Amino acid sequence: MRTIYTERHRLRDAKTELYGGELVQPFERPSRVDMVIKAVRESGLGDTH
Repeated sequence: MRTIYTERHRLRDAKTELYGGELVQPFERPSRVDMVIKAVRESGLGDTH
């Protein structure tokens, strides 16, 4: 499996999103890129580009 990402993913850095009628910290945020890429590399799922 290939995982493709760029540093541009970090540009989406909203401070809040609406979830269940409340403003919460967004689920998709720059720190999630780091978590996903780290998990892919540690599990040996394939290359990251």
